Amino acid sequence: MFLELRQRRQSLLLRLALRRVQQPGGHQDVGPTGPGKLLFGFFAAMAETERENIRESTLEGLETAARKGKYGGRPPVITDDMLHTVLRRKALGESVEQIQPALIIPTGKRKGQNPSVASIYRALAEHAKCEVYPQGRRTGPHHRRPPRRRPVRRRTAPGAATP
Repeated sequence: MFLELRQRRQSLLLRLALRRVQQPGGHQDVGPTGPGKLLFGFFAAMAETERENIRESTLEGLETAARKGKYGGRPPVITDDMLHTVLRRKALGESVEQIQPALIIPTGKRKGQNPSVASIYRALAEHAKCEVYPQGRRTGPHHRRPPRRRPVRRRTAPGAATP
């Protein structure tokens, strides 16, 4: 039976070869050729240009919003007043776990609840970092810096002189 299946397969492959059909799993060029290759290259260049335009307009929008004083992201859970309270009570010798139940989140999704101990430690670490590096102090609402604009690198044609 195995021999019969093998002979059938060989005869089928021979008939396909005569019709110039390549067998499955055979090695062949899968990519486009001729005019298809040119068209594919054109669409790839168009997609790259469109992506660059989207990126530039997104950065411009973020920059405009930053100039207006608007920043994205969630507002911090620990406000400056809460941080001041934590620092004052910590200086008196209380632990963060003892301070945490007295703090209440004033705004946002968790309004009226207590901040987590991890949030308090995170705010303390940020405060300590700002004390050590004052030039790195974050300002503005939500303590976010405006995004840094990176220079756009333009691609040039091979062999073209660079400015």
